Amino acid sequence: MESSNKLKRGLSTRHIRFMALGSAIGTGLFYGSADAIKMA
Repeated sequence: MESSNKLKRGLSTRHIRFMALGSAIGTGLFYGSADAIKMA
């Protein structure tokens, strides 16, 4: 049962950009919550 539809592995530049954007947003949320916890 070998399928002729194979998945393509690899990251496009679009994937890399979205990963970079997500990590930047995550870092900002992490530092923002740290400041809020420090003030509490």
